Amino acid sequence: MASKSCLVLLALLALSLLVLPGQGYLNQWYPVKNLNDPHVQSFAKSAVEEYNAGLNKTTQYNSLDYLKTVKGKYKYVELDAGKDFLLNIVAKKRGDGSMGNYQALIYVDTFFANSTTLIRFKRLDN
Repeated sequence: MASKSCLVLLALLALSLLVLPGQGYLNQWYPVKNLNDPHVQSFAKSAVEEYNAGLNKTTQYNSLDYLKTVKGKYKYVELDAGKDFLLNIVAKKRGDGSMGNYQALIYVDTFFANSTTLIRFKRLDN
């Protein structure tokens, strides 16, 4: 009987580690409901700035100006410490003025005042 109780308690503990109170499940994507939220806008702009900072002198022609965020989703990746944001961004090339669609994967460390790390930045169309 005691072993059944231990198993039930262990199962409940394991489940509690996967669910964040009032937030959601770890590693499950949720839509960003307000793309105009100042935090979401800041994350997207930071991604474009970090992309531009990574360009060398011969590729500065391809630097981008952020225009808007058109789609987004997020997931909790650590218990109360971080989220991944996958944002679809429209940006304009400074060199020739052409517009394009880009996708940025950004890790936001919510424990340290929303510090961001750009994981991936890619063009979606050619």
